[in-house]
Amino acid sequence: MSSQFPQVNQEPSILARVASIIGLIGVALYFTGWIYRWTYYGFFQLSISTLDFPIESFFFVTLQVFFGSFWTLCRFLLAILGVALSIRISIRLLRFIESWTLLKARDLSLDISHINRSKKVSRFFKRILRTVQICLFWIIQELRLFASSFPQSLRNEIIIVTWILITLFWLARWQGEIDARRDAGVSSSTLPIITFVTSSENKLALGRNLDDLLTDPPLSGYRIIGDKDIFDSLFGRETNYRVDSEDIIVWRLLIRDSNWIYMFPCLPSNAGIKDRPYVLAVSETQSGDQLLIFGGNDLK
Repeated sequence: MSSQFPQVNQEPSILARVASIIGLIGVALYFTGWIYRWTYYGFFQLSISTLDFPIESFFFVTLQVFFGSFWTLCRFLLAILGVALSIRISIRLLRFIESWTLLKARDLSLDISHINRSKKVSRFFKRILRTVQICLFWIIQELRLFASSFPQSLRNEIIIVTWILITLFWLARWQGEIDARRDAGVSSSTLPIITFVTSSENKLALGRNLDDLLTDPPLSGYRIIGDKDIFDSLFGRETNYRVDSEDIIVWRLLIRDSNWIYMFPCLPSNAGIKDRPYVLAVSETQSGDQLLIFGGNDLK
């Protein structure tokens, strides 16, 4: 009868470990997805807290971080090897520091007694050296006590979790930056081309009249706060056109979130690393009757 008790108690422990592993994987996936979207929409000067994403979408967007392309997969595999190597080195380094502090504490205690017995050193320098030695001895002792207060298994788990989170953070940030810069380009973007049409009763400060695209609409009655140069850079450039390979305007849909539509003109091919596109946010509740056309990605 007594030999059966360990077998009965073993199953809950296995289920608890599986549940804890699944929970840790879920936290890691959510963390990676959140950092990816935070970086991606931060490139377009949007805060992720203002966008309404379902929670489950953060878990699936991590597939783009790990398996988005062949090079992404290669970077992910190299990151796994780098994490394993870093964890192993960090654990060994921590053990070396523990043994080193123990030996150093003994050496400092011997040095203090040697200074006290020395007759070649004046009293003034003896006091200074003894004070420095005592301070170093106290610091090393405190480090040893602080490190010994944590079990070895807990310290190893902290090192493992720390390296995994650091790696996931930079993988998600790099991929988010790469994808955002790709989608901000004219020809490389995977976002759909958008056509936004609203009724004349719901006027917008930006936009062309369909019956007269060349005449600027009147702006009387509108007010502005902020940088007028940004408004002037978009005014008159609300429609897609191609003059040559350098002068191209393409409006694309960034995201349609709740009652807001976010659209932007793509960056030119000669844009700098620090250049960011201007994002135009239009409220669907205030624009009244409207027509949205989501086009393809190919430019004609």
